[in-house]
Amino acid sequence: MYIGIAWPGLVFFRLSSSTRRTKRNEPMFGHNPLLQTGELPLFSQVHTEHLAPAAQALIADSRRQVDETLQTQALFPTWDDVVLAMSDLYARLDAAQRIVMVLDSVAIDDDWRRAASDFHDQLNAYRAELAASPQLHALYASLGASPIARLFDPSRQRVLEKTVARYRRSGSMLPATSRERLAYLTAVNQQLEADFSYQLIQATAAWSKHIQDETLLEGVPASLKHSMAAKARAQGLTGWLVTLEGETVRRLLAQAANRGLRQEVCSAFYSRASDIGPHAGLYDNSDHLRVVMDGRHEIAKLLGYDNFAQLALENQMATSTDQVLAFLQKQLASEQSTFASDLLQLQAMAASHGVFDLKLWDYAFFAQRIRQQVAGVSAQQLREYFTLDDTLFRLCELFQQLFGVQFVERTDFDRWSASVRLFEVQEFNEVLGYVFFEPFLRAGADEAPNSFALRDRHKDAEGLLTRPSVVLQCNFMQEEPGQPYLLDHAQLRVLFHEFGHCLQQVLTSAEHREVSSSSGYGRDTSEFIGEFLEQWCFQPEVLTWLSRHHQTGERLSDGLAHRQVSHLSIQTCWDTAELLMAALFDFELHRTWGDGRSIEQVFDDAAVQVGYLTELSGLRPVNQLTHIMQGYEANLYSYRWSGVLAKEAFSRFLREGVFSPQAGRAFRETVLAPGNSRPLCESLQVFLGVTPGILLQGQEPLAH
Repeated sequence: MYIGIAWPGLVFFRLSSSTRRTKRNEPMFGHNPLLQTGELPLFSQVHTEHLAPAAQALIADSRRQVDETLQTQALFPTWDDVVLAMSDLYARLDAAQRIVMVLDSVAIDDDWRRAASDFHDQLNAYRAELAASPQLHALYASLGASPIARLFDPSRQRVLEKTVARYRRSGSMLPATSRERLAYLTAVNQQLEADFSYQLIQATAAWSKHIQDETLLEGVPASLKHSMAAKARAQGLTGWLVTLEGETVRRLLAQAANRGLRQEVCSAFYSRASDIGPHAGLYDNSDHLRVVMDGRHEIAKLLGYDNFAQLALENQMATSTDQVLAFLQKQLASEQSTFASDLLQLQAMAASHGVFDLKLWDYAFFAQRIRQQVAGVSAQQLREYFTLDDTLFRLCELFQQLFGVQFVERTDFDRWSASVRLFEVQEFNEVLGYVFFEPFLRAGADEAPNSFALRDRHKDAEGLLTRPSVVLQCNFMQEEPGQPYLLDHAQLRVLFHEFGHCLQQVLTSAEHREVSSSSGYGRDTSEFIGEFLEQWCFQPEVLTWLSRHHQTGERLSDGLAHRQVSHLSIQTCWDTAELLMAALFDFELHRTWGDGRSIEQVFDDAAVQVGYLTELSGLRPVNQLTHIMQGYEANLYSYRWSGVLAKEAFSRFLREGVFSPQAGRAFRETVLAPGNSRPLCESLQVFLGVTPGILLQGQEPLAH
């Protein structure tokens, strides 16, 4: 997941369909499309009436299988009949639930939403039951302690190690009453977390500003004005409709010359889903966040931790909360001089335009003026060289050169939306996996760019391979139909970042789901590959190679490419400060919950420590921080952590060449191929030949 657009400052071939296969010993589920075992899902065939029967069938069959496993494996558990059997069970649950997750984003109707909510509730409750099962925990522990386990290869041993640790973190060793309380708290939090995101979507949709005087839109790019005009027409209005999608806000704050418009949009954006602003109290997430935090703190206590931050670090590289805080403080200290100089620059530029009281809604606008003045090129000029289709094509060529794989586009597949494209990832004409690519944001969907697995790579007990398939959702805002879609640099980074997550899933050679799926990685590991791929976006030769002017077909000149890189390095403090502020707030909130401070006070303290964008303290950005409701709780610092690691890993490409197939092949073999069968720190040590510096801060990282 890419954090850059969540807050506005943060930034072919054709092939016929492959044959389907059915696994032997697969339960007979009838003709419910959610339960079929074909290579690719049948999205368009799934309807509301399929959800409840699918949930019932999946849970009933899984219970039967678990009972059989517990009865037959109690005395002499084996790898095939415990680990692989349970892996197949989870694979079936995941496959169905992830298809429904994709279809949830289409927002079909209220009947679907109710049925889907029940579907997820049933499966999540059953998953929680499995995760906290003392009997299953004992079975894995018994296998791990058996003489045969000493002969397992390192990958199998790591699967056992991680699985036993997961059972422990799920409360399997707690007394029955504590397990019941843990299950209740987990279920309540899951619902509140989903509601938090949904209320933010509603709050975003609730606000709009109808503009009929075009002079108010001075400086706004034509493509954005066209999009706003289309929104107005959809509402039966003339003129333009300004809305609060993150991409719209980001571009308006940077380009709109009308200061009053910037102020109105900025204030509305940062007060969404809160007790202040235009819809104060209507979609307020404040209580949701408080109750979730109470629940997380109690969960941590039940599991024997002092606070939730300690629990959240169990699957991370950092060894302690002190290490994370020291890392964040070091990062903050390294940025203070830049914060100060950038602020002076902004104030001087604002004063030259007659603005002597610089406000939050002025930062991006005057930063853009400074970049253009210093670099001698505008963001809009650079955007004209990067169409989505051409850039995507060359990005696939880059992956072929670096990693030796082809992206082969297919047209004969079942899709959930007309804009979805499918790529087979091939090597020597062998299919390695699939990437479903959805470029544009749909109404009512979560705005954050996202990638997630539909199916994880694994082999069953008979050696039959399930190939990985991944969904990549860029969530770009659609503009003028029939015209090339132009990417600015923030969107280019999103494309690279999310493709990194896809490569992480598709190019692993790990054969066990527990170590092939990125869902089992710590956040510092899972975000590393996205941050790593982003490094190519800052290399002049790569930008030249990727570029094609949408009208002339010309590439960026070397001079213009270097000016673009210069443009990108100027006035970056908004992005940096927002990320560090969010990371520090998130970690401190989970580390110190219950110390008497309110959520707002924790954020205000974080803003003071950062010392830049302190005006956010008077608004409610935390009510919109969906990442901490979607698996990144106490882990937002991982973006910065993995970014530091990514730059260190990229140093080999800077030495050997950014297009070096030798370095690319080495990265694939030492980092991507092992997946999570060994810790990322070990893989990077092999790739670089030295231990990354970030891991040499006083103590060795945990082996995650």
